[in-house]
Amino acid sequence: MRLLLTQSRAVFLIIVLSACSRAIPGQEAFSVPAQDFIVEGERVFLFEYDDAALIEKDIAALSPDGRTLGEQKLFWDGPVHVYATGNQLAVYVGSNAIVLKALQSEGGGQIAGDK
Repeated sequence: MRLLLTQSRAVFLIIVLSACSRAIPGQEAFSVPAQDFIVEGERVFLFEYDDAALIEKDIAALSPDGRTLGEQKLFWDGPVHVYATGNQLAVYVGSNAIVLKALQSEGGGQIAGDK
């Protein structure tokens, strides 16, 4: 099968792929690696834990403002919102009302970060 792309579609795909492959700030501070998702054009980082003790450890170490995990500073480039549900933590840096509403409804209450 041959895939044909217009120039504008190819540029769009390159932008999306490069956005998804950028380093996630603060990822190394968490006990598990993040998955990077684009929701409504915004990046949402999802940390999925296999071990309940690890998510509890990270939640306990997370500062109320979401900018420190244990002794490590997390340098987010905007307002940060952290949600936890089950074995997942979601981190969103931004203020898109649609993304925040989706995280609130799917991810439970915000546990740390900016209001």
